[in-house]
Amino acid sequence: MASAAEIKVLSSPPLRTVIEELAPRFERATNYKLVIKTGAVKDLKQQIDAGTAFDVAILTPSLINALVEDGKIAAAGLASIARSGLGVVVRAGGHCPDVDSVDAFKRALLGAKSVMYASGSAVMAHIEHTFARLGIADEIRAKSKMLAAGGYIAKAIAAGTAELGLTTIPVILETREAKFVGPFPPELQFYVDLSGGVSTGSRQPDCAQALIRHLMAAEATQVFHAKGLERTH
Repeated sequence: MASAAEIKVLSSPPLRTVIEELAPRFERATNYKLVIKTGAVKDLKQQIDAGTAFDVAILTPSLINALVEDGKIAAAGLASIARSGLGVVVRAGGHCPDVDSVDAFKRALLGAKSVMYASGSAVMAHIEHTFARLGIADEIRAKSKMLAAGGYIAKAIAAGTAELGLTTIPVILETREAKFVGPFPPELQFYVDLSGGVSTGSRQPDCAQALIRHLMAAEATQVFHAKGLERTH
């Protein structure tokens, strides 16, 4: 299709597989092709600030609101789409520790030879605060491995780069070679909220808004749940 028939989507990694699964139905209904780019939310915000063209952005609410204030996203039609919790990942076939309680979670972290999480991500501060809260910040720092934010922690774990990884649950579930151990215990859980908005510079704002409605539709909820996301509406 010609570029004029494209809807360009900038999205946080947790929503990647949801959009990919829902895309064909939307494309058939509208005759527009979705061009999806995912990355760390701060990086996507910087790209938008630098002038990157897009039609729909799905980021954290604070960044969406900042873009509204800057006149880059329309205030009308904003949507709270979903939220993603944090989970623990190991390589498929590897040791699967108990993480169901705070004490078990702490033991799993201390027992791992190496722990990986993303630097500059929306969850980095919470993860490091959790280490401090558990009183194991120094121990984890000595064996931590960092990966640039962008949603590929599970792939790195699957490749054997580290023994245990901490990232959003949808990023874990999309990686076949990785094993989802379980979510963070409720007392330590943290959710990344994701909101969507339409670019004020979109050449097809009606179709862009239709995509957001497509993601918000009740019939899409099952897909969200299967991919490890929770609805917030």
